[in-house]
Parts: sequence; structure tokens; C-alpha cells
Amino acid sequence: MNLITMSSSSSDVEMSSQTDEEGNEVIHSSMSSEQIQQNVEPVITHPNSPTVSRLSYETFISDISRSIPDNMINECIMKREKRGPFGIYIYLLFGQDQDPIFTAKNKSSPFHCKFFIYEPISGKLVGTIISDSKGLNYTVSGPESSINNFTVQYGENFLGRNGCRSFELTFSDGSKFISKPPIVINGNYYQDFHDLNTIQSIKNFVCVDKEDYVKEVCIFVRSSTNDRFTIRISRPFTLFSAFALALTSLHTGIFHR
Repeated sequence: MNLITMSSSSSDVEMSSQTDEEGNEVIHSSMSSEQIQQNVEPVITHPNSPTVSRLSYETFISDISRSIPDNMINECIMKREKRGPFGIYIYLLFGQDQDPIFTAKNKSSPFHCKFFIYEPISGKLVGTIISDSKGLNYTVSGPESSINNFTVQYGENFLGRNGCRSFELTFSDGSKFISKPPIVINGNYYQDFHDLNTIQSIKNFVCVDKEDYVKEVCIFVRSSTNDRFTIRISRPFTLFSAFALALTSLHTGIFHR
């Protein structure tokens, strides 16, 4: 039986090889399980509830403009409330903190759908969304980042709730994402929203990389609680881009139903 010992001064790990009775080489390592685990990046499966810094407006913008880190999923709650004498909808996005990350107002006209997104504490405008006259093409303008400035193009859906929405999102750097096509069985549409508590809604979507349908970057679902929605976000999306995309899904028009 041959025994060869190798040591590394940088890692203090000893490895030895020996042959078994059948002549096969067997490698042994003195590395502990703790050392091995330190070199393996854990897979995050439980979503994280994000928080943002409000030490200054600049730190807030930095946090909401940063792509979700690799190997992490952020989950936020969106609430929709009617306010004012005319019952105008206000949209609020919540993370870990008591105060919402964003508020948004819909100020649409007969010719365009417009959303204005604000930092709720200071009331400063963070970004805007404006559609074309059909309500199918949206231009999102946010803080200076390629991931915060993009267009969303929806396909026409004349079947309304009996149909299926589809969209293509293009960031200013040219990267493209689409709504994940559902599975159609006997005229019914099915989509996998994993463990999320949801009800059937045409507003629900799973956004994936156009070149890789397995890479889910944003999931938006309506929950069983009235006027409450859940957003799950993964890289390269930011908190702002995910919220803005979800708002475009909430708009209903003649062609975008």
C-alpha cells in the first residue's frame, strides 16, 4: 500500500492518497466539516424582508436603486388604499419597517396612464410611469440606474379576465425580461407561484429572463386579502424597478385588461 502525504502552508490542510485492495486510489483530507462549510455559499430559499436607510435622501436612493444581492430573494407587501373625496387609489410598498418604502399615486387622463412614485417621509418624487394612449406601452423613469429606467410593452388582450396578459420589459442597457408563459390545459391558464398565497387574477405574473425561463426575477400576486399584493424580487431587479413593473400590471384599459 502506497501512502503519499501533501501539506499546504496556506490552508494547513493535509491530504493523503492510498490504494484500496482493488487498486483504486482513495483520497483522504484532514479538512474539517467546518472548514468545508465556510467555502460553500449557502442557498437562500427563505425570502428576506428588506429595509432602507433614511439617514439622507442619497442613502435612500442608493438602497432602492441597488440590485438585489446574488443568492437572495426580497419579499415586499403592496397595499392599495382609496383616499380623498374622489376615492383615488394610493399604492404603498412595505418591507421590514413600519413606514412604507414607496407611495404611488395614479393621475391618469383619458389619453395616458400616469403613476408618480414618492419617498413617503419627505414626499420627494422618486420616479414616474407614463403609458401610451392604448395603455399597452409604458415608460418608467427612475433614479439614475440602467435597472431603474426601462420600458414595458404589453400584448393586446381583448378577452379580459378570460385571456392572458403578456409583456416584454427592456432595461436601458438592452437586457430583456418577459412574463413567463403559463401552461394551458383545456383552455385554462396555470402558473406556478410557489408557496405564495394568491387568488386568481389577471394581474398576477412571473417575470423571467428572456433567454432563461428558469431565472425568475420578479413575482407579483394578488393575495386573498382585499387590496393586498405580494412582490418577490431577485437580481438584477431593484426595489424601485419591481414596484414600478407591478404598478403597470395594476392599470386596466380598453386594450390592457
